[in-house]
Amino acid sequence: MTPTISLCLIVKNEEDYIEQCLNSVLELVNEIIIIDTGSTDKTKELALDFKKNKFPNLKILDFPWVQDFSSARNFSTSYATSEWILILDADEIIAKEDHNKIKELILKYNKPNTAMGLMLIQRNYANNSKLVGWTQNDEKYVSLEKFSGFYPTPITRLFKNKQEIVFRSKVHESVDDSIFEKKGKIKLTEIPIHHFQYERGEEYVKQKQLNYFDICKEMVKTRKQDFKVWFDMGVISANYRNSPTDSEKFFKQSLELNPHYLLSYLQLATVLEKQNKLEAAITIYKKALSIEKNNFHLVHNLAVALTKTNKPILALKFFEHAAKLNPNNPHVYTNVGCIFGQLGKFKDATEFFQKSLDLNPNDTRVKNLLEGTKNKINKNN
Repeated sequence: MTPTISLCLIVKNEEDYIEQCLNSVLELVNEIIIIDTGSTDKTKELALDFKKNKFPNLKILDFPWVQDFSSARNFSTSYATSEWILILDADEIIAKEDHNKIKELILKYNKPNTAMGLMLIQRNYANNSKLVGWTQNDEKYVSLEKFSGFYPTPITRLFKNKQEIVFRSKVHESVDDSIFEKKGKIKLTEIPIHHFQYERGEEYVKQKQLNYFDICKEMVKTRKQDFKVWFDMGVISANYRNSPTDSEKFFKQSLELNPHYLLSYLQLATVLEKQNKLEAAITIYKKALSIEKNNFHLVHNLAVALTKTNKPILALKFFEHAAKLNPNNPHVYTNVGCIFGQLGKFKDATEFFQKSLDLNPNDTRVKNLLEGTKNKINKNN
């Protein structure tokens, strides 16, 4: 029997988003808990309509805002009664085609001594290609890709309903520390959360993050040994303060305090790549892989960095490893096809472009690469 799921939301003035969020999980969750921190629009009214017309097992509770996201999150999860808890924001959704994947995962990990939490991939849709980690849409979710691309953020948003799992930090709150303290495991998945905060405007997002940065600066005065605060400052500096040197410094400080936090390695290496410090980035990826050799994102990103430094044969070795770790990721096959194209092995290139298209038939970029490579083969004949 599939384990049950409680959706926990904290909201304030989300009348434009709350219905699409709730509708996206209507057939996935067994319970919905909404914590309102002071809405003055129709958010609560819309939630009540949803309860009345679609989902009776929905609770709406008020919580006074105290400038602390963890307090609000923990208040919401305290009311959850299901076996697993899913955390979303109102401007996020889960695609319906991923519901069964989630159910399969929580069934797999519902046994004792398995994962306590699951990392989903938050797809932050945006048009700004300068954002760290930004990538062009892969067209796997065409109806949801309202911008030209997104930057992915692995984030633990699905976890077992246990009293000891709690959120920490006033901003960029996370349950990771509480899980690790209990020697629990967090498994990385490829399931996306689709995040549409940029529909509110780039300036809105930037100001929100800069406010978070100010809170982090205050927090670090009394919590200098908290690696997560330094990590959050690194993310904000990279994406919203246009300060890669500060970002690099903050990520290095985060790693000094916690040399096992893989996201710090990923973010630091990405920032180094943005500064064209490719060899330094490769060193960071390799160091991270000495901790977790089978992390798909580390393996794949290292392969990409090796390609940029004109080491195609070595890059192919890591792409091969990445394909074994995640054989359903079309980007791997696209990148391998590009390498074979550069090496003049056009027949091999077409094979890998076709593999990529088999997984993602709507990718127009790969279609063009395949067509162009076939033309080169015809010319050579």
